Order: sequence, then C-alpha cells, then structure tokens
Amino acid sequence: MKENGSVIRVGLRVLAIATVMVMLILSGCSGTDGDPVSKGNLENIEEGATVAEVKAILGEPTEVLGGADTGHYIWLRKDRTHVINIGFENGKVGIKQWIKRK
Repeated sequence: MKENGSVIRVGLRVLAIATVMVMLILSGCSGTDGDPVSKGNLENIEEGATVAEVKAILGEPTEVLGGADTGHYIWLRKDRTHVINIGFENGKVGIKQWIKRK
C-alpha cells in the first residue's frame, strides 16, 4: 500500500512538471512579452496564407498600403522596435519581412 502512495506522488510531480512545460511553450508562441507581433509568429505564417489567417495570428495591422487583396500590411510591435511587413497578392501572402527599426 505504501508503494501506491509513492507512485501517485511521483505521477503528480510528473504531471505538474509537464503542465508547467506546456504553459512555457504556449506562452512563447506570441513572443516573450505577449505581443503577437513577433518573429516567431511571423515564421508561423506560410506563403499563400489569407489575410484573415494572418490577422488571426498578428491581429489588426497598424497600417495598410494599397488595396485589401493586393498591398502591404504593416504591424508595429508595441515596443516600436520592429515591424512586420506582409505583401499580399490576390489576398494571399506573397512576401513577409521582419524589420528592425532604427
């Protein structure tokens, strides 16, 4: 009976460690500071993604240059250090850039 208690305690520790690891991994998905405008999120956007798919990851753009389906969408980080520029052609991602501001 004593062995069952030890097994349960070890199992609970493993579960707690796994939960913390998952939380740390998920918090890194949007950048370390919670800003969705991150290099990691940009890397998750695939060529050919739609405007709606990109907005679901990055949120609303700071600025749109050109038309809704063909143009450049700009996202500025909250700390204003970097910009994401995504060029759309016929509503699909054509180019994407991570730009450090001076």
